[in-house]
Amino acid sequence: MYVATNFLYFYKQITQGQNSISNLIFLFLGLGFTVFLIFIILWAIRKIIITKKEISEKYSFLTRDDQTFMLTSIQHLVNKLKEKEKELEELHRKEKMRADEAERLNSYIVENLGDGLILWSPYGKLLTLNASAEKIFNVPRLVALNQTYLQLFEENDSLISLFNSAFQKKEKIGPKELEFKFKEGKKIILETTILPLFDKNNRFIGLLSIFKDITEEKRLKEIARTREELALIGELSAGIVHEFRNSLGVILGHSRLLEKEIKENPYLQKIRKETDFLLEMVEKFLSFAKPLDLKKEKLNIEEIIEETFNEFREETKTSIKLNRKGVPIIIEGDRNLLKTVFVNLFRNSVEAGASEISIETFKRMEQKEFEIKITDNGGGFSLEIKDKIFLPFFTTKERGTGMGLAFVKKIIASHQGRIIASSIEGKGSTFQIFLPIINMDS
Repeated sequence: MYVATNFLYFYKQITQGQNSISNLIFLFLGLGFTVFLIFIILWAIRKIIITKKEISEKYSFLTRDDQTFMLTSIQHLVNKLKEKEKELEELHRKEKMRADEAERLNSYIVENLGDGLILWSPYGKLLTLNASAEKIFNVPRLVALNQTYLQLFEENDSLISLFNSAFQKKEKIGPKELEFKFKEGKKIILETTILPLFDKNNRFIGLLSIFKDITEEKRLKEIARTREELALIGELSAGIVHEFRNSLGVILGHSRLLEKEIKENPYLQKIRKETDFLLEMVEKFLSFAKPLDLKKEKLNIEEIIEETFNEFREETKTSIKLNRKGVPIIIEGDRNLLKTVFVNLFRNSVEAGASEISIETFKRMEQKEFEIKITDNGGGFSLEIKDKIFLPFFTTKERGTGMGLAFVKKIIASHQGRIIASSIEGKGSTFQIFLPIINMDS
């Protein structure tokens, strides 16, 4: 129709004498295209006739029943194929259900693991994390997503350095113990393992990091280690010290006999004084080596501190001041032994030149413990002796026995607690006592 219309148009243009040469060319092109189109149509009709004839000749030997049988067989085969297709669809549906169920199970396991899991992109962005990781780092999932490890671990250089190395080397790191510090100042100890992830073509696709909060585990191990050390010291030295005390008793007895015969002899007085000092030290050590028999009762720590401080100030005639603040603490413990702890710490502060002692009490619910923080403004001690001050017989005083702080540590350990000392030389000392919350309702 389109060709015929064009043809008529061009013919009209020619008859009107407009653009005669161009119109002639278009006329001939239109005629040629029309002829070509007629040829194609005729060729297609001829092909259909020939194909039909060939099919008739090929199956001319079949009767009408044969043809019916063949058509029936083909139909039966088609039906079978449709049934198989349905079976395959059903198998695929069941397989997908199993895959979905396995995925749900894996997600449930990961989500409820005690260890924190975090998946990172190849560029260090957080892709996903489980509930334990949210709890460990105290960060909601929606806030954590798409943060980099530099943002999440801000101010924790050791952990950032570990991840820098993991992304650079693309190999397993850990498990390593690291201290993690929160912005508000709280610290925990993490056991960290980092695993690289690769696809089937061995291309690096990210990191999986596993975090375990071992703060409580480390605390319990420290308590157990302290007990073992104290027990070992007691076992090794109790017998020797007992014999030592017997010998000192003999020396002291003979010196007294000599004093009756030789009046006011300075050498005998020196022997007597040193013997008394050694006997006092022996008695303290035997008391230290002997297992403590705790007489536990419910105690108000504030009352014990107040009572002990008043007795100490009256006994020593000191004008030292006491400042207290914090939460009330009720524990189960031995009153006399805990008073011994505070007396020793007060005495250390006074002997270090302190004029003021501050005591703060805290309730650390996450760690299930109380903290008693005792700070003074005395002379303090150097960093070199920090790890020695709780050892028996270690002292920086001219006439000290070195048993006071050792006994303090033993008493605290017997109450399932721990004590930490810190100091800035020339500016004062701080002792932190941690006691467990036996009853969470207390």
